[in-house]
Amino acid sequence: HVITRDVDEDAGVYTVAIPCGGGLEPVPEHLSLRLVNGMTLFPGDPDRALLVGGQAVFEPVDADDTRLLTRRPDGGWAQAAAFDLWGDAVDLTGLAIHPDGHTALVPNGSSFSDEGAQVMALDLTGPEPVETARFMDMQDARQARYHRDGTAFVTRLEPGRITVFLDEGEGPEPVTELRYGLPEDLAVVQRGALDGVVVLPAVSPQAGSQLVTLRVSAPGVVDEIEVKPLPEGSIYIPGSVAVAP
Repeated sequence: HVITRDVDEDAGVYTVAIPCGGGLEPVPEHLSLRLVNGMTLFPGDPDRALLVGGQAVFEPVDADDTRLLTRRPDGGWAQAAAFDLWGDAVDLTGLAIHPDGHTALVPNGSSFSDEGAQVMALDLTGPEPVETARFMDMQDARQARYHRDGTAFVTRLEPGRITVFLDEGEGPEPVTELRYGLPEDLAVVQRGALDGVVVLPAVSPQAGSQLVTLRVSAPGVVDEIEVKPLPEGSIYIPGSVAVAP
């Protein structure tokens, strides 16, 4: 799936199939939705997704900011339900659902929102998402990601922080913070010999562009493995990162 953040009817969620013979085959009909921020599949259920976006104060006005999606027969996405969980604007690059499918973490790093610098925890066990906690002072919170053992990461770009969360039975709570320059995106290896390895692009004012390798050694415990400097120059400033499933 590919999301776009435009404001017209062409914005929304597009689905691209990858046939067995290779190549790309876009599904003709996309889910039309304005200002999509992020979307994630339910663990173990690729036919359901949680999406943040669609909220608009211009015509046609839409107060809802959080949506449950279901897979259409053609492989594309349809909206199953929509909810107004935030009172003001939301800005993020990624949300995440706990491996058990019961909890989600939704960052809001908007600097133009009364609810910016916050991370919302959602209970997903009922028919609609329910806010269970809200973590304050999370300036420029950009992206949330889970490892399969329940360790969660929230990147915070401008402060240069990665906040680590863990649920020990009472809901997710921050357990530690890591410091790296301008972190926004990260990728977590979920299987094989490198299970628990985290790849983090970073930019340090002193050391320049870097590729940081971390590892989840136990739930909520994250160790640094290596900080690899990248070549100098703007073309080597790292951005998005991904690992193969």
